[in-house]
Amino acid sequence: MPESSTSGGDGAAVRAVGLKIPSSSVSPGADRGGRRIFAMVLLVVGAACLLWGFYRFVSGYLLVGKVGDFAVYYEAAQALLHHLPVYERDITSPNGFLYPPVSLGLFVLFAPFSPQVAYALFAVVVYGSTAFASWLFLRQVAAAAGKPISQLMLIACAVFGLGFAPTYLNVIAGQVNTLVLLLCVFYLYLLDRRPLLAGVLLGLAAWIKVYPVLLGVFVLAHPRYRKVLMGLAWVFFAAPLLLAWLIPINLYRDYFFSVLPQVSRIGTVHIYNQSIAAAVHRFFRPLADAFNWEVYTLSTVGQGISTLVLSGSAIVVLLWLRRDVTARRNAGFAILLALIPMLISLGWGYTYVLVLPLIFMLLLHAAERGVWWQAAVLMLISGFCIPSYSEVQAISRLPQMPAQLFYARYPLATLAMVIAALALLGRGTNVVGHPPPGE
Repeated sequence: MPESSTSGGDGAAVRAVGLKIPSSSVSPGADRGGRRIFAMVLLVVGAACLLWGFYRFVSGYLLVGKVGDFAVYYEAAQALLHHLPVYERDITSPNGFLYPPVSLGLFVLFAPFSPQVAYALFAVVVYGSTAFASWLFLRQVAAAAGKPISQLMLIACAVFGLGFAPTYLNVIAGQVNTLVLLLCVFYLYLLDRRPLLAGVLLGLAAWIKVYPVLLGVFVLAHPRYRKVLMGLAWVFFAAPLLLAWLIPINLYRDYFFSVLPQVSRIGTVHIYNQSIAAAVHRFFRPLADAFNWEVYTLSTVGQGISTLVLSGSAIVVLLWLRRDVTARRNAGFAILLALIPMLISLGWGYTYVLVLPLIFMLLLHAAERGVWWQAAVLMLISGFCIPSYSEVQAISRLPQMPAQLFYARYPLATLAMVIAALALLGRGTNVVGHPPPGE
């Protein structure tokens, strides 16, 4: 495979995600020593966040018997086993069990244990799935480039992924988003290698949370799409049949015709909800309202706009992928995942763990571009080091507008990263590992 004039494993990795760097644009600060310092800074930041988060998890939850949102899922599994109602008839708040019925098969595995033990075991699943998803996505990047990412950068990215606030929020809440992230990354990784299995994994991810169906656009752009669709269809129909002995069929009716339509229309103004819709609601209200759990109903227009933006983004990515699948798939995958928590009505802080592949993509790019790019990317991701629910007293004393902007930092930082990625991609890419003609 011909090499470009940008040397080093990280440079190859950047080309693999579709962000091609012309040799003339590489600054003197982007030498090997500069990349090493950048990776070490990232490692220190990630390790500090990880240690702080783990300490808060152990001292504030495990040792005092708190189990976060995991209590809802644990109780839903117990209700299923005791033939009690799982879903509420009228959804007036984001509390309660709101996941697809098949996901109950996951939570039932923890039902034999006490809530505290089950919660601790699930925390291991959260940390483990985050680490595996990080490693797998970075391996996907390196495999597409044909060269490895430096060991230090690989470790730094993985530690940051474990330490940044959305992962911590999934740990303390006992949420499943990191497991969904792992299944989605596995789907991307196996798309060329084992397309049938890739379809199965995407179907499993969608049965845990609905939003991974957006990644189905990659199926339509894939030359072996029939096998992927076969795996997707198999798990979609087979999972309910295989679990019929445990999960009654009527729960699927309740979920798709009652729960899902209701939950897709509600939101809360609390800063824990980092969706764009919630940020807009907060912006036109007193700052004090940002710390209560008032529920609002998303208008038909607002819901339609969110759906259109997500669908339109998927269509654009599909058309773009059909031109050059190999060079662009990783970037399209990262961008689509990052759009989800911004545009759904309940974009909780823990859902932003889906932004991790986009963060990795920009970190690898910044490592090659020098100190100014590195500082800019570190500044963008620094907001993800603070949990979304945290009220910062110093910020709350600021005027309304800057305070509201701070409390909308997750969607604003994600939007900035998406725009940066699109701008870089717009400069032109070529087949992975091959520089554009003339370089």
